[in-house]
Amino acid sequence: MQGLKAQAQVQADLSREVLASRAAELQLRKENEDRHFMLRMREIDLKAKELRHKQIIEEARLMSSMSFDKADVME
Repeated sequence: MQGLKAQAQVQADLSREVLASRAAELQLRKENEDRHFMLRMREIDLKAKELRHKQIIEEARLMSSMSFDKADVME
């Protein structure tokens, strides 16, 4: 009977260790995915700013070619 109790205790300890290890693994995976998500969001934000900048430059170039000056544009 003592052997069965000891074996059950060892199995219970092992199960707890496996669960703790799995929880730590999942936590690391979540943190990694969160970092990748934030990096992707930053890339998208930078791309949007780049496109907006290009649009502004193109609008300025067009206005300049149509002989608008800064005072006309600011009105």
